[in-house]
Amino acid sequence: MTDEQHLNDLIDKALARSTEPDPHVIARELLPRLTAAQRDEAIVRVLVELVTERIRFERAAERTAKPGPTRWSIASRECVAGVWKFRTDLTVDDLFMLAEEYATRGNRLLTISDEYRTLGERLRASGCATLGELESLAAA
Repeated sequence: MTDEQHLNDLIDKALARSTEPDPHVIARELLPRLTAAQRDEAIVRVLVELVTERIRFERAAERTAKPGPTRWSIASRECVAGVWKFRTDLTVDDLFMLAEEYATRGNRLLTISDEYRTLGERLRASGCATLGELESLAAA
């Protein structure tokens, strides 16, 4: 059995015996029971995670150029007059048609937004807790 397996067994047994939810407490209880080889294995495991984290951090910091378009954005499709087209295949007419369609949808959403805002103002002014209470008062 390797040191790693022995370490895993030791941890498993400690977890089985313990009712402690805090892994820091369990780790501190285990520390005096570890052999030198198990301590070395535990340190290597932790160091690998820390080194990996630092590598990712450094690589992210080195990135100066903005990434290009994602595969998702390149492959996305739009429905134009009932026909699905890749973004890269859209014509001038398609783009203007889509712009008009999205503007129409946006206006519908603004109308709905105004309706909810008006309801919210009425509910606040009424002192009722819910819209159902307000509507039952109005019906009465």
